[in-house]
Amino acid sequence: MKKGTTKIFNKKLLVKKPIYITLSNAYAHLADFAVDPPQTPEPPTQPITQTKILTSTQTIPSRFKRKAINRFLARQLKRANDAQDTADIDRYTTWAEDERTALAKQDITAPRFLAVERAHAGYPSPPLSLLQRSLNAGHNLRTNAKRAVQNIVRRRPHVHFASKVQICSYNTAHQAITVTYDSGADGHYISEADRAKAQLPILRRSTKRVGLANGDVCHGNKVTQLPIPQLSPAGTEADTFDDFPHSLMSVGKTSDAGTISIFTRDGVTVHKETDVLITCKGEPILIGARDANGRYRIPLVQRRGTWQPRAPSKQAKHILRQANSVYDLPSTEQAIKWMHAVCGYPVKSTWLAAIDAGNFIGWPLLTVRNVKKYYPETTATPKGHMNQTRQNVRSTKSKQVPLEVCDTSKLKGKKERDIYTKIYDVRETIFSDQTGQFPKRSLSGNRYIMVMVDIDSSGILVEPMKSRKDAEMIRAYQSLVQRLQRANITPKKHVLDNEVSEAMKELIRSQYNMQLELVPPGCHRRNAAEVAIRNFKAHFLSILAGVADDFPMHLWDRLLPQAEITINLLRQSNATPTVSAYAHMCGPFDYNKMPLAPMGCNVQVHEKSDKRGTWAFHSVDGWYLATSPEHYRTHKCHIKDTRNDRYSDTVQFQHKNITNPSVTPHDKIMHAIADCAKAVKGIQHIDTAQDLRDLLRITPTTTADDTDDNNLTPSAVPRAQPAPRVDTNNMPPNMRITRSMGYDNLVVPKPLPRVEPAKPPTASTTTAQIPVATRLPLRRRRRTGSTPVVLPTAPSQNTRSKTKVAAQLAAPPASNTRSRHRKSMIPAPSAIPSTNIRRLTRRIKRIENEVHKALAVMDKGTGKMLNYRQLMRHPDYKQEWSQSSANEFGRLANGVGGRIKNPTNTIKFIHKRDVPQDRRKDVTYGQFVCTVRPEKAETNRTRFTVGGDRINYPGEVATPTADMLVAKMLFNSVVSTKGARFMTLDISNFYLMTPLKRPEYIRVKLADIPQEIIDEYKLREKATPDGSIHIEANKGMYGLPQAGLLANELLEKRLNENGYRQSKLVPGLWKHDWRPIQFTLVVDDFGVKYVGKEHAVHLKQTLERHYKVTQDWKGNRYIGITLDWDYKRRQVHLSMPGYVAKALKQFQHQKSTKKQHAPFPCARINYGAKKQYATQPSQAPALDNKGKKYIQQVCGKFLFLGRAVDSTLLCPISAIAAQSATPTADTMKQTQQLLDYLATQDEAVITYHASDMKLAAHSDASYLSEPKARSRAGGHFFLSNGSDIPPNNGAILNIAHIIKHVMSSATEAELAALYIMAREAVYIRIILEEMGHPQPPTPLQTDNSMADGVVNGKIQPKRTKAMDMRFHWLRDRECQKQFRIYWRPGKSNYADYWTKHHLAKHHQNIRREFITPHIVVEMLRQEQAIHAATA
Repeated sequence: MKKGTTKIFNKKLLVKKPIYITLSNAYAHLADFAVDPPQTPEPPTQPITQTKILTSTQTIPSRFKRKAINRFLARQLKRANDAQDTADIDRYTTWAEDERTALAKQDITAPRFLAVERAHAGYPSPPLSLLQRSLNAGHNLRTNAKRAVQNIVRRRPHVHFASKVQICSYNTAHQAITVTYDSGADGHYISEADRAKAQLPILRRSTKRVGLANGDVCHGNKVTQLPIPQLSPAGTEADTFDDFPHSLMSVGKTSDAGTISIFTRDGVTVHKETDVLITCKGEPILIGARDANGRYRIPLVQRRGTWQPRAPSKQAKHILRQANSVYDLPSTEQAIKWMHAVCGYPVKSTWLAAIDAGNFIGWPLLTVRNVKKYYPETTATPKGHMNQTRQNVRSTKSKQVPLEVCDTSKLKGKKERDIYTKIYDVRETIFSDQTGQFPKRSLSGNRYIMVMVDIDSSGILVEPMKSRKDAEMIRAYQSLVQRLQRANITPKKHVLDNEVSEAMKELIRSQYNMQLELVPPGCHRRNAAEVAIRNFKAHFLSILAGVADDFPMHLWDRLLPQAEITINLLRQSNATPTVSAYAHMCGPFDYNKMPLAPMGCNVQVHEKSDKRGTWAFHSVDGWYLATSPEHYRTHKCHIKDTRNDRYSDTVQFQHKNITNPSVTPHDKIMHAIADCAKAVKGIQHIDTAQDLRDLLRITPTTTADDTDDNNLTPSAVPRAQPAPRVDTNNMPPNMRITRSMGYDNLVVPKPLPRVEPAKPPTASTTTAQIPVATRLPLRRRRRTGSTPVVLPTAPSQNTRSKTKVAAQLAAPPASNTRSRHRKSMIPAPSAIPSTNIRRLTRRIKRIENEVHKALAVMDKGTGKMLNYRQLMRHPDYKQEWSQSSANEFGRLANGVGGRIKNPTNTIKFIHKRDVPQDRRKDVTYGQFVCTVRPEKAETNRTRFTVGGDRINYPGEVATPTADMLVAKMLFNSVVSTKGARFMTLDISNFYLMTPLKRPEYIRVKLADIPQEIIDEYKLREKATPDGSIHIEANKGMYGLPQAGLLANELLEKRLNENGYRQSKLVPGLWKHDWRPIQFTLVVDDFGVKYVGKEHAVHLKQTLERHYKVTQDWKGNRYIGITLDWDYKRRQVHLSMPGYVAKALKQFQHQKSTKKQHAPFPCARINYGAKKQYATQPSQAPALDNKGKKYIQQVCGKFLFLGRAVDSTLLCPISAIAAQSATPTADTMKQTQQLLDYLATQDEAVITYHASDMKLAAHSDASYLSEPKARSRAGGHFFLSNGSDIPPNNGAILNIAHIIKHVMSSATEAELAALYIMAREAVYIRIILEEMGHPQPPTPLQTDNSMADGVVNGKIQPKRTKAMDMRFHWLRDRECQKQFRIYWRPGKSNYADYWTKHHLAKHHQNIRREFITPHIVVEMLRQEQAIHAATA
């Protein structure tokens, strides 16, 4: 062997089986499928046995010992079968992922690819000199000439054979221009000197930015092309750099172009993937992976099993088995029966051979083991495949003598390392023939079938014909040959029967240039199409025997496409025996995209809502014909009533012989017995009387002959089925999951003790919560004397939505089909708008109200908050606010006084008679909102809004917007990402730019309009006798319920055109397809995180094409919060300067002479006492409405401050808000103490430091610390590193929540707190992953060892059986590696602060842990001011 070469051998090549080489051109475009599909090893047919030789001294085992041995062997067999199932699931998953990856690599219509092309096209290319143009032309001419010569020399037939192996080495004596072949480079980087020396062409200007090891960033100069014609154009593009001393060529980019690089100690060679077959004798020494940036990474410490694929969980296996299934069945036996009907009722031996060859990879539950065990004996199979057999005749065929194994270790001259190959002689021949007349003429007039066979692929193609005339036969022949050409099969020879016309012969010779061969007269068997016709007829007859009883036979030709697919899946290719005939011609069959069903069975086809009447049925009867290959999971059905074909993606199949998914009487009895067993064990919450009634109802059905499987009552099956997560990969592109829908729906059985469904946040809730989606209760306990609470915004009780919900409550449970199972997980479409939209609308309104309260106008002298009319009449403010109001009307109308440059023409002043008669009842009012916006160009801002509560808009009005939690996580992401910066953008008149679908009408008092507007628009002529002006709004305005949605939809459409997409899981979070930029959107305010100013400029320019945009590159103010950025130390400080002083002046609070360091009266602990009592309800006199309103205003005003920066206010505000419905004099004292506390403390500041963006949380609970035997839960969420005990950082969320259910022990209270915190953490994890920060198991700290032991399975006391089932949800989530719950002492638990009311000294000490001293921010501002002055 020559030095510098590498030779690879495989000891497995000496096996007796021949080695087949993948020759099919159908896989030419799928580089990941160059290897054969994994073969399914057959499980042992005999059970595991154990033989033991007994000596004379041993005795025969006893009967009990034999039973123990049998049980042990049964367990061993079960483990082996389970291991086999796991291996099958892993193999199917890997195969499906490889297939999707290969297809995704070739998708040139991907948004990222198009965005990059548009970005590159946006930069004008510099003009090229005449010399450079000549060099480019010469390079292109040489490249095209080389490729043309290679194509001529290397022209290969349809089936490719491996050429002779060549050993190549590099001649080091010849020194040329070399590049460093680097596996760490993301792309090809060529120095400008090497490009000029090699005379490489210049394609365009480069936009590449490359980070170096020393921290510098180099900018690309030009884009060139490497002189490697064997690679694709995308694989040869390279960027040139002036600062690079050496040129780099990327291993990863070369590998992406379909190549394999082989490194040896002497050199490196690069080959095409299809030309390399690598076999290894032993296990690898090092194993690595390729990361998202394309770099190859190998762990420094190799651990066994680290890089091995993780075995899927039990739930993942269940989902994988049913993910590709179009018809969920109650057992594996029924599934195999279903697949047998789908495949056309094949013979057992043929079906097993095809499955064993790997033709049905990806079909759920379709394995050799399952088919051998559950193969159905149907009447359809013998009707098509039964042949005559000779009876009582012994075969004279000699039996094969088994081979004798000899010891060849001592033989001389034995062959070693020989390679055996099986060579197939390509024939490139097709055969064709026609069938006899079909008994029934089809609806299309077809009576015959033309059958064509390709010998190399062994594929059978069929085409129906109306007659055997020349014109019809030529049409069918051209159709079949065209399908072969689409499969890249070009036959050179055609063999057919002697009965052929001259026109057909001329067509074959002239148009298709094929050699014609006719079989001799009377020798029809020499035509291979005769055998194909016989096989296809047998296959098609079995299909016709299995159709529905009422299936019309004149639709037989509609079943041919799927019949052709199934018969080719059962046949193996001759040229490539490792794949099926279908895969040879069309590529691998994707069952996930085309889930087939039994042909001709009865179906229920969904009728779209816009096509049916109000009282029409939701489905129509039909027959299944085929599955569309051009759509995703869409079936072609024939409708019985209309007699037309229809494509539908929602179909329910009703096969005549296959059991529909239902609960059998046996299952009903077993469920009832299980309930009885639970009752005996001591579970008290089961309605035993109802169960007895169910048993009495079940008993007759089990004894009667005509058993009805659908009469199961809801109470007979009390078990709760786990609801999987919402699948975002199959969601419609215009659908988003809001937080109120729930991200991990927890299915809770009803009824349960002390459990109520989660409700929207109320005034006493200090932070938003994720509601838990529960199933509709099957039996609900009615409380006597209670009446349903109807919200003011809710519809009346006797509406269609209410009656629909009542009908759902009374309806029996659906069968166990996947479509019905999905309905049980997701709310009905009619319920989504009514619930989620109201919640989202209230959330948006709450955010806007909080911001408006923070920016409201206050009289500096009296401290009172002034509204619009007071400002217009106040002598000190009248002039400036009159001008502000006139500017607002000028922006909305056609300008005023020449001050408005671009008026929006949103409103038009009209007469009352111009309002249509049918819309006069919808005329609403207008109101004015005055705010002080220091960050705006116009500080004093008047906004004219519309009373949306009077408008009856028929459509949806919910607008996705980001909340404060998302914004805080974005701030953390900015300081935690190297090179990231933050800026803000604001769209002026955002709502005023969107046209309305219908005009809205507003009535305003003439006295509220500035005099300048009245004079310029002559409004007195249009005023009504009562002094009102009518306004017609044609564009969106603030206050209109539909304005936000219309404006957001228009903005989303415009941003999507430039690559910006809104997250489907996190409302208000936007990202670009490939640019490193993210932003949150709150109404019209953008908080932008970017890496590279050019990307922020791109967003700004995109918005400026349609809107007037103002920007703040410093990003010092967002959603009412002041941000002080310290990029040098990678910190950001959040504060709200002046907010407390302004609020105290608003409430006319007199500063106390004594400092107050406790925001709420402390609940002192009586140490040594046997009993500790919670605070009892106050007996003080109740407050009047004025005092009640005062307390509610204080809570609402400072709740925004507590959620934004000062988290120490959450616990006292929660306690005061709980009493705000019926406040007393004691509540007023507590409120005054809270105001004293705010007046005493400095302005609150929270600081976020750079971290690894890993979520951590602390949880704690105080048992029976609240009135009415309630407990309190506290939580502290922050972003830190991934250590075992994460260090504290600024809180992104704090929770001070009163647990509404009565807890029976401190452990149960701690578990309830853990559940509340974990539920919030699920949503936060989703936000972080959407931002690009993957999350490990979230550490959740508790100070109760008993709760830690229960969750982690260390302790199993009897009392935990009575706990709420949702608390056991924690254990399931921890098993899913979403959380890591651990114990630490209470003094290190930060959540303890929000569980009780502490002493003033404790507040002083603990405040330093959460609040940054204000002096730090002052020093930072001074430092930045000095730096700006010196700069």
